[in-house]
Amino acid sequence: MKAEPGAINVIPGRAEFPVELRDLDTAKIDHIWERIQARFKQIDKEENVETHCELLEENAPARSDTAIQNAIRDAAESLGLATMDLPSAAVQIRSRLPKLRPWA
Repeated sequence: MKAEPGAINVIPGRAEFPVELRDLDTAKIDHIWERIQARFKQIDKEENVETHCELLEENAPARSDTAIQNAIRDAAESLGLATMDLPSAAVQIRSRLPKLRPWA
């Protein structure tokens, strides 16, 4: 979060903060984004403030490759380690590398 002017004991006149929405269902992401915007409009009216929501980046959901997940799970279990399934690839990696291989 970035608050301006950022001084102690001064009510900020401006604040910026990112919101990252993730889900494997694009419709859910869209619905939540719409609700956020609607709530800010309501706050604008109630508090006599002005808010602005801006979509900075949009990444399509991507499921992790099942074969790679199974291989990782099997290797971890062979070492006596617990595992947890994570259904999607990391956005930071997936969005910046070419789609040349399946994602874990």
